[in-house]
Amino acid sequence: MSAQDLIDFTPVHRCCQIFNVLGAKEEFEQYYREQRTEQCELVISPAQLKNIKDYVNYLDEIIGFFVVEDHILITEPSLVSAAYKDNLWEIALKKVINTLNLKFGGCPDVEMMLRMKKVILLFVLTMKSYGYGIIPLYSLLQNFRDQYNEILMSEYCAQFERDLERDNYTPISVNSEEEFKAVIRQFPFYKRSMEQEPFPRRFPFSRFVISVYNQAKSYLVGCLKFMEHLQLNNSEVDDTVRRYANVLLARWSGSLKSFVLKKISLVQLVQITINIGYLEKSCESLGPFITRLTNGEDAIGTTSHQVVLSERVFRDARSEVEQQIDECIRDKVDAFIELASYDWELPASSGHASDFISDLINFLQTTFVSFTNLPSQLARHVCMQTCKHLSQCLSELLLSAETKAISTGALDQFSLDVMQCEMFTARCPVAGFDHQTLPMTFAHLRQLLDLVMSADWTTYLAEYGQENGKYVRVKASTAIIVLEKMIEFERRGAGFFGINKGDRKKLLDTIIRQLRNLSNQ
Repeated sequence: MSAQDLIDFTPVHRCCQIFNVLGAKEEFEQYYREQRTEQCELVISPAQLKNIKDYVNYLDEIIGFFVVEDHILITEPSLVSAAYKDNLWEIALKKVINTLNLKFGGCPDVEMMLRMKKVILLFVLTMKSYGYGIIPLYSLLQNFRDQYNEILMSEYCAQFERDLERDNYTPISVNSEEEFKAVIRQFPFYKRSMEQEPFPRRFPFSRFVISVYNQAKSYLVGCLKFMEHLQLNNSEVDDTVRRYANVLLARWSGSLKSFVLKKISLVQLVQITINIGYLEKSCESLGPFITRLTNGEDAIGTTSHQVVLSERVFRDARSEVEQQIDECIRDKVDAFIELASYDWELPASSGHASDFISDLINFLQTTFVSFTNLPSQLARHVCMQTCKHLSQCLSELLLSAETKAISTGALDQFSLDVMQCEMFTARCPVAGFDHQTLPMTFAHLRQLLDLVMSADWTTYLAEYGQENGKYVRVKASTAIIVLEKMIEFERRGAGFFGINKGDRKKLLDTIIRQLRNLSNQ
């Protein structure tokens, strides 16, 4: 009977006795080790690993092989030495790690990775109980944290983008105490005396904020699932989760920037800006939430290591949204201005503001009312820039090279429209302005109109360049343009100045010459 036949049909310790009697113990030990090494190579080289069951069977076979080796070491210490067993395990461990790196690295989703992690941990604990070194396996699992988190993060980024698309961009309104408390439980919001307000009560943010905040918490819990039992201390876990959280917030910020570039509506832009403000504030409570998760419910206030999330991750998104709000309102103003159909040779004004200006002012009034929940600095900035833009648009209408002649009737009508704008700014549609600040955006137009309509050239020329001059905001070059348009209208025979034409021509020529001298200085 051969040595292989004895091994196949006889317990190992009995084989040892037989070969010892035969005087071939050393030959048997050598043969046995060669055979076990070959069997180990077969066990650690799986044919295929397609699902969890395959992984379980693969690792079970490895456990079975080395449990037998451990048993042989105990029952026949002369046959298998501890050094031989450890060397065999070291070879197997490298192969197992390479296999898992290759196969585990291709897991398609977080659930699969969590199940795989559990299987590997059970394998680790089993091998550890038999005294085998398992530290490299913990390192293997730790190395897969980033891959797991990347898959997890991609899922939450996709959900974030879906919520962006689906949100109604309307502040939350609640009609009962139960609904009110439900919102408070889901999102850390406090407003003094809000609980005393009558129903319906309105929160400044939309449902999107609550959804995102709870997604962030769910994501943090998901991060910790993979790091459990990986031999990491609390500080390492805290730092890792904080890093992952900031990466997620930064990607969400990028999604916001991309979303607002789609030229969404002004209502959406305003609500998104408000929402971002509350998402930034919510970062303050996510830090303690992480600490409770990693250190236990009683950790807050008792640990010196607190996790702080960066609130500035949304800064770029906020800046982009603010820019888009500016552009969106400018586009709206431009659309109203395009409706302007001035008859620049109008004999007399209508006695009231033009329809396009009245409609534009109504739009701006409604828009700025919706700015109530915006950061005050942003609301003032947008309001100021809008008024400046409107003033610039009206100036361009008046000074357009396409308009060759202007009558006093047209100037009267234009003045009524500017007056409507001045009245709007005087009401300070956004809180926080000094009562003189906003009307100043139309001061140059008002001074120009007053100058040319009253023909107060003596005062203008005498005070030109003085800080306290009556027409200090009127450029000589601008005054020339309007005056030449008025002269052209008169030249066509309208005769609206009503004095001797020869003297009139000399006077106007003198004024134009003096204005050009000032303009060239």
